[in-house]
Amino acid sequence: MERRFGRLVGGGMRRTVLSSLIAAIATGACVIPAAQDPEARRLDVSEAVLRHMFKEHQEDPRRPVAYCVGVRERFPGDVTEAPPELIARLGDVRLAVKPYSGCLSTLQVLDAETTGPAVSFLVGPIECNAPNRCTAMGGYTVASLSGRASGYVLERRGRSWVVVGEELRAIS
Repeated sequence: MERRFGRLVGGGMRRTVLSSLIAAIATGACVIPAAQDPEARRLDVSEAVLRHMFKEHQEDPRRPVAYCVGVRERFPGDVTEAPPELIARLGDVRLAVKPYSGCLSTLQVLDAETTGPAVSFLVGPIECNAPNRCTAMGGYTVASLSGRASGYVLERRGRSWVVVGEELRAIS
């Protein structure tokens, strides 16, 4: 391998490239890609799960006006607001995507601002036991007895996370 590299680049150039690489490692100039950062990975996986669930509601006969998004760190556990970065990433969705508190839940889920029909989505907990493979829970509610929860398996393919498996966990 060294010979081939030496022939392609040249001996002097090889030493310069290797010296630069060693210097970068020694000075800590190497940067961990954002996908390896646990918080960035959590946002990436959450976005992939939510976009997957949003597809089910593209032809919703109730014609929701908003999607409200919450996250869970544990199941069972409290629902918290989705981070603003996650809401911002979903800005291209055809409906308004809001934090979880943007919806009212009584007998049905309503957009707090317009009182039109809405859907509440939850994502989490997320577990990643390998750099390119995670599992996540996700679910939605449209009314007090109308919702579902699923377990998702995701793989990173290139720069994107893709849902490669889904298992229905609860439905009402």
